[in-house]
Amino acid sequence: MAIGDPSDSNVDSINALDGGNPLHMNPNDSTSTSLNPFKLSGPENYRIWASVMKLALQARNKYAFVDGSCVKSTYSTSYVLSARDRCNAVVLTWIMNSVSADVYMGLVYSVDAAIVWKDFESTYDKREFNALTKPPTCVCDANKELETHNKLMKLMQFLMGLDECYLSIKSSFLTRDPLPK
Repeated sequence: MAIGDPSDSNVDSINALDGGNPLHMNPNDSTSTSLNPFKLSGPENYRIWASVMKLALQARNKYAFVDGSCVKSTYSTSYVLSARDRCNAVVLTWIMNSVSADVYMGLVYSVDAAIVWKDFESTYDKREFNALTKPPTCVCDANKELETHNKLMKLMQFLMGLDECYLSIKSSFLTRDPLPK
């Protein structure tokens, strides 16, 4: 019996996967589909990008490919392993389609969506940075100025990371005096 023969029971079992199985491929699960209108460009927009991507992958029941719960070693038959690899490739393509050209160049030879996802998190998610670099505690006026300056820098970093479609909002914030708190 040839691989791909419709009478093959292994192929039938893959095609009959219910929609709740991460290996199930919906006809709309195309590699040309764009899941995220925001292109990941770096730490300045990682959290928004990751949140939108997570939601989109969960809606398509493919988040298991990036959270590490759909690992290759759990599948034994070549047919199911092939379906897993195909789904992983689709998820990886969705990720590649939602990053800037600079980030994309680092992904060209990637083969595992979970590894790429974890690499993005360790590279671009800088939540811990502020916890690691607390300003020195002091009650003088200079500390208040430093804190105000740090808040201003975070606001500027956020505003500069916004896409062109938010230009009017960005301009509105930058022309206010004093800046909003």
